[in-house]
Amino acid sequence: MKVNIQFKNTLDNVNSGRWLQLEGSHGRHIANNFLDTKVFIPTKFSTIQKDGYGRVRHMPIFKVNRKRIEELNEEGEWDFLFFLKHGYYPEDNSEGEIINE
Repeated sequence: MKVNIQFKNTLDNVNSGRWLQLEGSHGRHIANNFLDTKVFIPTKFSTIQKDGYGRVRHMPIFKVNRKRIEELNEEGEWDFLFFLKHGYYPEDNSEGEIINE
């Protein structure tokens, strides 16, 4: 499973600091669904980024946590993993809002 490619756009948004500058719902989506769940974990490297208010923040560089994704898969969290990859849940139609592009 090529996890890094599946989450590349979101990981790019996190590591570039764009997620801090986006409207609240997208930033909360990344914080709640990728950072808080430990799907993305910090590396030993860090960077300085500006948030949406222009404040300078010292932020770690994140990477995909393959172990956590395997745990979610083993726990049967397939709908959540689908949501992380596609931005919507499988029972929803694709005409709804797609969060993770």
